[in-house]
Amino acid sequence: MLYVSLIPHFGQIGNVAFVVLCVFMTYGVIIGGFGTYHLINTWSRDRRVIQRGEVVAYLDSGNGFTHLSAKHEAAKIPRMLPAPKDETFPPDERDIIQMYNDGQVTLETIADTLGLKYHRVQSIVAQAKKAGLINRK
Repeated sequence: MLYVSLIPHFGQIGNVAFVVLCVFMTYGVIIGGFGTYHLINTWSRDRRVIQRGEVVAYLDSGNGFTHLSAKHEAAKIPRMLPAPKDETFPPDERDIIQMYNDGQVTLETIADTLGLKYHRVQSIVAQAKKAGLINRK
């Protein structure tokens, strides 16, 4: 019964089916074109690759060769960073206490020498005095 009720709409159903078919065919042609383009580029690239055993080279456009195996092996070697120049470490509290215990420098001289603020050096020495680490007379 359902089939009979669709008879008057066969023309519309046919038009919709035709549009869907045209859309699928258009996309098929587009995808086929891109596939062909990709295939041609792959063949062109592979034509320039030379492989003998584990050695692979590529023929450049300037008729020179690029040794791809060497580049691959070079990528495995980590590059060393240059050593830092004139690296300075921040002064340790023990250094400040030792300089003060030597008895030849003042807190101001220690602060100027180490590039610290006077208050910071003063507080470190005060804490060391409380802890009994200062032997200065």
